[in-house]
Amino acid sequence: MIAGNGRGRAYDWSGAGPPEVTNLVLQPGLRLACDRSRSRAIVSLDTPLVILRVSCERPCPRATSEVEIATGRVVHRASACPAEGRAQLSAALLGAMGRADAAPVLADYACGQADGGARWEALRHALALDTAAGFAGLSRLAEDPGDELAPAARALRVSLCTTYPQLANLCEAPCPA
Repeated sequence: MIAGNGRGRAYDWSGAGPPEVTNLVLQPGLRLACDRSRSRAIVSLDTPLVILRVSCERPCPRATSEVEIATGRVVHRASACPAEGRAQLSAALLGAMGRADAAPVLADYACGQADGGARWEALRHALALDTAAGFAGLSRLAEDPGDELAPAARALRVSLCTTYPQLANLCEAPCPA
C-alpha cells in the first residue's frame, strides 16, 4: 500500500473446510501476497487507497477457485492463464454471436492440448452452434485415451445419445447408449 487507510480481510484456504480469516489494517507500507490459496478483500476505506500491484505469470499456472467462505465449498474454477481465459471468452463470444461457421474450429480446439476448462467451453459452444460438428469433436475427444477430458466426454456422449437417439447416427462407431 502506498497511501490511504482502511480495513480489509485476508482469506487463507487450505483446500479443506472454510478459509481462515485474518482482519487487516490497510495503511501505507502494508504488503499483501496472494495466490491460489490466499485472497484478500477491502472491507472499508477511510481515505482512498493507492496500491502498487506487482504480478508474475507462472509458466504453468494452476486453476484458481472461487470458494464459499462459510463452508469452503468450491463454487467455480477458472484457469489462471490469461491465454486460456481469452480462449474461453472467445468461445463464449462466438456462441453468443451464433457463428455456426466457427463450430468446426471450436471442436478442433476442444481436441487440442490447451487447458481443460477452455477446451470444454469450446466443445460446449461447438455443440450448440452446429450439432454435427460439435458431436464429431465430442466423439474424437471421447476416444482419446490420453486426454484428461475423455471420461467426461464419453459420459456426455452417452447422455446425449440416450436423450437424442438420432445422434447415434452421427457416430462412426456405434454409440454406447
